[in-house]
Amino acid sequence: MIPVLPSKTLIVAMTLALAPVAWAAEPAAETAVHASSPAAASMVEAIPAVSTAAPSPAVSVSTALPAASTAAAASPVLSTAALWGAANAASAGIEWIAIASGTFMMGVANSTGEFRDAQPAHLVTIKPFKMAKTEVTNKQYKACVEAGACAPPHYADKTCWVWNGKQWIRGVVGAEFQADSQPVVCVDWRQAAQFSAWVGGRLPSEAEWEYAARSQGQDYDYPWGNERATCERAIIDDPPFGLGCGRRATWPVCSKPKGNSKQGLCDLAGNAWEWTADDYHSSYKGAPTDGGIWSEHAAEEFGTAESRHYIHGYRLPPALRSSKLEQNLRVKRGGSCFDTAVYARSAYRDNAPARERRHRLGFRPVLPSP
Repeated sequence: MIPVLPSKTLIVAMTLALAPVAWAAEPAAETAVHASSPAAASMVEAIPAVSTAAPSPAVSVSTALPAASTAAAASPVLSTAALWGAANAASAGIEWIAIASGTFMMGVANSTGEFRDAQPAHLVTIKPFKMAKTEVTNKQYKACVEAGACAPPHYADKTCWVWNGKQWIRGVVGAEFQADSQPVVCVDWRQAAQFSAWVGGRLPSEAEWEYAARSQGQDYDYPWGNERATCERAIIDDPPFGLGCGRRATWPVCSKPKGNSKQGLCDLAGNAWEWTADDYHSSYKGAPTDGGIWSEHAAEEFGTAESRHYIHGYRLPPALRSSKLEQNLRVKRGGSCFDTAVYARSAYRDNAPARERRHRLGFRPVLPSP
């Protein structure tokens, strides 16, 4: 029996309550990116053009629910959320890739350089889950905005950090980042989590993300193996081509199929950084070994269990009680079009304030196992 869904009035009220707050604090200085090189013109792959035409018509979001099983629902609340999420994911065009369970070695051993916070290396057992094939695109995110469940990306309000060629400033994001097929960027952590809940899932735990980025837990430096990232496989700052492989922006998702994971996930290395669900910790000491989310921000005021925006899977691991937290930082993974190959490695960790918006920072959701 299908449970009664919330009224449209209640849904609108709930989603309005989720609107993100403005962030005015200056982020920590970042390493300056390299200037683009004229050698970009000699790339072996054609660079896709970015449409500067007016935005496409709003994506319609169907309110029809998928067919329900005649079997008795184990949990009416989660069944309701799952039905809404499946309908929303289908409307937005999310393609899910199944990731099998397994145990893998997370992090690195004996590093004093860029990977010093990815220690100690430790075994983690992952439950099966599904991950979006691509970083969420502008078109997919627009569906959530049109449905009234997501706040728009911060492209024009001058709260997003953009690179002007010399330094990071708060500014307007150019059209070269806004094509329908490119990853949505300039969304903060809360916006990413809201979209993930809208499609029935959540942001990946850091362990789930790394497991997927190692092609289901293989001993790989990158999703494809150990061969160093170049513009043949990833959208990065790759001399001699320069920023974004010469484009100085993100590319349409899945532009580099040679860089896919063995399971078919695109752009886990480069293009845009990806938010994860976890708080940032300066080491893996005390990290959960079950692949779960390591965070003290369990509910994050995303709604009660009665809400179709309920984010399942968040929990507080016992090990967290003795951890020293960098309270407002969340983990981001994967590198971007403005970063060199080392940042695109599967084990590399970075962090940002939860309210940060940048034109190289996006996300992709997961569907955890029931």
